[in-house]
Amino acid sequence: AMDEAASLGAPDELTAQAAALLAELEAGDAPEVEGLRQLFEDARLQPAAERACIWSRQEGLADLPSVFAEVTRLAEHLGLKPLERKRLLKRFEEVAALAPTPAAAPVAAPARRENSASKAKQDAGAAAEAE
Repeated sequence: AMDEAASLGAPDELTAQAAALLAELEAGDAPEVEGLRQLFEDARLQPAAERACIWSRQEGLADLPSVFAEVTRLAEHLGLKPLERKRLLKRFEEVAALAPTPAAAPVAAPARRENSASKAKQDAGAAAEAE
């Protein structure tokens, strides 16, 4: 149907709107990546923010680090120019530098200590058996 509309001389903008609406529907009810829209605005890429949010939802990306990992594909999808890509990358890097370290990291450290303590006990037990 969209091909028919295009051949009838429908404006490109209307075709683009229909494609955007279709993409939105395909994204379903996946939540928007928190902070992505703001990141695009900070990089002075507001016009691409909506499409970036839709694309990341379609790709199943749930957070900024996962979007950052796919930033090259995202930039290609959006058709960003080299300077726009550079601004986007710079903004992603700034956000990554400001991000707090994950809460899981401190929790993992004590677990490692317990493991090494129990390993020491096992080693001591093995040494005692060897004698």
